[in-house]
Amino acid sequence: MEPMRERLERLRRLVHQNPSEALWRSLCAVLQRWPEQDRVVAVDYVNDNLAAWPDAMRLAPKSWLKASAKGQSAELLKVARAISFSAGLRASIRDLTHDPRLTQITTLLAPGYKLTSADVAALSSPQARFKLNTLHLAHTEVNASSLREMLVAGGALGELKDLKLASCGLGAEVNTVLSEPSSLPDLQTLSVPQNALTADDLSAIVQAHPRLKGLDVSGNALGAGGLQALLMGGALESLAAARCGLEGDVDALVDQGGALRELDLSSNALQLEALGEASWWGALTSLRLANTGLKTNGLKALFEGWDQLQWQTLDLTSNKLSLAGISLLAQSRALGQLQVLELGACGLKTPALMALLNHKGLHKLHTLDLRRNTFDLEGAKALASIPAFRRLKTLKLDRDNVPWKAYPLLAQSVHLPAKFCAQWGR
Repeated sequence: MEPMRERLERLRRLVHQNPSEALWRSLCAVLQRWPEQDRVVAVDYVNDNLAAWPDAMRLAPKSWLKASAKGQSAELLKVARAISFSAGLRASIRDLTHDPRLTQITTLLAPGYKLTSADVAALSSPQARFKLNTLHLAHTEVNASSLREMLVAGGALGELKDLKLASCGLGAEVNTVLSEPSSLPDLQTLSVPQNALTADDLSAIVQAHPRLKGLDVSGNALGAGGLQALLMGGALESLAAARCGLEGDVDALVDQGGALRELDLSSNALQLEALGEASWWGALTSLRLANTGLKTNGLKALFEGWDQLQWQTLDLTSNKLSLAGISLLAQSRALGQLQVLELGACGLKTPALMALLNHKGLHKLHTLDLRRNTFDLEGAKALASIPAFRRLKTLKLDRDNVPWKAYPLLAQSVHLPAKFCAQWGR
């Protein structure tokens, strides 16, 4: 049997890396092989060193939950903080809520789960074994009465900070619950995409929760006055309002978006040029403007006059950008912090690709999306041979958009990410 010191050293190497889903799976595999009589030591060590990890990433493996349900040792579950139903977990929220071995669970992810009256009663009970700070539901019917019952103080959701209700059929009647300040006093992040909420509904919700920092309302039909309604509180740090039917100018956003750090306005017909004049524009870290009709002049207005922008993510997917637009982007010194650049379906051809490869300021880029564009053999050769992006880890490119003769060049490149090359070598 492997000595305890060597096993702990393996754990030590894992827990001191940056959090990731892959790393969590590796940790769980190591713990699964740990001798049962010594698992308390390993569990305590992991818990002591993962306090800074996002709880949602510390997902309980389905096999551990099954073993616990059969009355087997539940020691390993003490390192988990989240449970997901997306992996086909055969259990009910009611059963989990009353399980004394799950008191450490803070996050429940239940896409597609069919919520029953028994589940609602369990979540609202003062005897609930865990206190959730995160609940994500999707494609689940939620009515006003069940939501009001679940959010009762003292129940499992009384301390909720992150609530997601995606495609849950929410309308004005549910808004009367969410807009009550007492319903979610600690709410910081609310995600309600693909529902039937109006701008007035969401304005009431935002004003009722002064601690709210993140809001996702994508896919709700907000109309021309939607932006102003969402920004009434002025404290949002993250706003996703894609596909909301927003129209016209963005004056309300320029005036009231001072706290924003992440912004998604994809698939709206907005006049975006004025955003570059906002005093807070340089502090954004993520900007998504996919399918907004952005052209070269509009793109230029977004970062012209800025010596340094903090953007780490820029999504320009499905905007027909000319060679001039890409050249402008590639040569801007203001985009030196950019790590993720999405240029899928932008009508790019080989000259635009060459301009991108000869960039002067994109030195930190680690993810580049070039899918649904068309490049000839010369473009593929340049991509394979020019060491343009030394930190690139993820490159997305369609096989249909380069000549088949380019496949070996891309597969054998020493400059492109190894995972990308392996895919092109098949």
